[in-house]
Amino acid sequence: MAATFELVADFGNREHQALECSRWLEYRLDPIQIDQHLIEFEAPKKYDMGEPPSVRFQVSVITNIGESCGRIPLETDQLSRLGMHLYDVLHGAPHFELALVGWNAFLILDLDVLNDEWSALQGGRLNGLVVSMPLITELPSCSEFVPFDDLHVWIPYRGTSASIGW
Repeated sequence: MAATFELVADFGNREHQALECSRWLEYRLDPIQIDQHLIEFEAPKKYDMGEPPSVRFQVSVITNIGESCGRIPLETDQLSRLGMHLYDVLHGAPHFELALVGWNAFLILDLDVLNDEWSALQGGRLNGLVVSMPLITELPSCSEFVPFDDLHVWIPYRGTSASIGW
């Protein structure tokens, strides 16, 4: 499986709200210049997960820019600025329950996985986790959560390493 740097937002089983948020995000996903790199984004892609069904949207960085193909050679500070940009785009987005930016974020952005792996994930892997206010009561207590916007809290994003892996 190829590693993907992405923003993933989860909507539970609320497909209509997911589509509305997708349009909201797409309107805000302008290319960003990070040093010498012009970075573009794919339109949000919907995918369904598990049982009961959960609707998610994924926003991936386009790695096929111009003549080049493959991973954009970003250093850790550049990748972290890109991640912060994605959180800025997400700020104020409607309807999502969970969101995370990072390498293969979809792997842990699931309420059951978060609950089962909470202590193992605490060591920095949850930095940037955004949770809706109603859903926060379904996760273990964590003093790191602070307001993200009017409807969500988060564990503030501290950046992402350019090296892929956990």
